[in-house]
Amino acid sequence: MLMRHNLDMSQNLIRFEGSSGHLAGVLHVPSDCSYQITVLVHGYGSSKDGSTCRELAQLIEDNGQAAFRFDLSGCGESAGQFANQTISNWRSDLNAAIECVCTLGYGTINLFGSSAGGLVCLAAALDNSRVRRIALKAPVSDYPGKRRKELGSAGIREWKQLGFTYWQRGDGTSHRVNYSFYEDSIQHVMRERASKVKCPVLIVHGNKDMNTMLSQSLRLVSFLPQGRLLILHNGDHDLSVNGDHSLSNSIFANWLQ
Repeated sequence: MLMRHNLDMSQNLIRFEGSSGHLAGVLHVPSDCSYQITVLVHGYGSSKDGSTCRELAQLIEDNGQAAFRFDLSGCGESAGQFANQTISNWRSDLNAAIECVCTLGYGTINLFGSSAGGLVCLAAALDNSRVRRIALKAPVSDYPGKRRKELGSAGIREWKQLGFTYWQRGDGTSHRVNYSFYEDSIQHVMRERASKVKCPVLIVHGNKDMNTMLSQSLRLVSFLPQGRLLILHNGDHDLSVNGDHSLSNSIFANWLQ
């Protein structure tokens, strides 16, 4: 029988402790009891309430399995300042989320990560032998390389000198990011380290992704012992084709069964 510690059953809202204080998550429970759960990790600057996490969690629930989407530190309803976050902090948050769902009685753990969340999933998988399989949506596997491409050497030097820079969301709002994020990301480049991720990993990446280059996933999959890469023709960073991302969501939901 599944335990419901600290769970608001009206909203299936769970609060638990992470790297920067409390984290907030939403549990999706199918009508029939399931001991398998997928923990969903949102992308950089997004939240558990982004369309990918909400829609995919619902599909997983409809398939008869539990899902848990949560906000990383500094995002959504979770504690912490976005500027202070690092991959290491978010890795700790995901580890805390895994412990949380295990406490609730779930014994089989899948992970899903979108963009930066994909990197967080791979890093946490190195800490958790309980992870059954991982699904990655257009993952970032080399953040230093991505930032150098975007900012250039001069931009990285300026970031280091100032101690911070600003990252602009798609909606035009800007968010401060401390240089500690870049320094920490150097420890989480998933090349040879990915060879230690022993569970099956599915990567889906669009060939029209202008945010995270397809070359990152082509390189990543070459190191994964049980990695598989699907290239979505005309897919963008959101894996949408002509504004529709239902195909990629169905691929992920079916593979995570």
